[in-house]
Amino acid sequence: MVDHFQYVEDNNKTLSQGNRAVIAVMQRDREQFKNTGGWGFEAFKGGDPNQRLVTDGGKECFACHAPHGDNNFLFTHLHR
Repeated sequence: MVDHFQYVEDNNKTLSQGNRAVIAVMQRDREQFKNTGGWGFEAFKGGDPNQRLVTDGGKECFACHAPHGDNNFLFTHLHR
């Protein structure tokens, strides 16, 4: 899950957290999401579950994740 917030700038000196912009979620299910590397994608504007942003079954999301196939299509790495 990724939780994106807007930021508020105060006289070009200080940045602080503003309103929630979007919550993005990935769900792993190799059978259900065969066309997107086994991942389902969803995003909600402002975190509101009634304002869904993914309207193409996750194809646009997967296009950005596809180059990371060697890392299970994830942008981040788990360091132990």
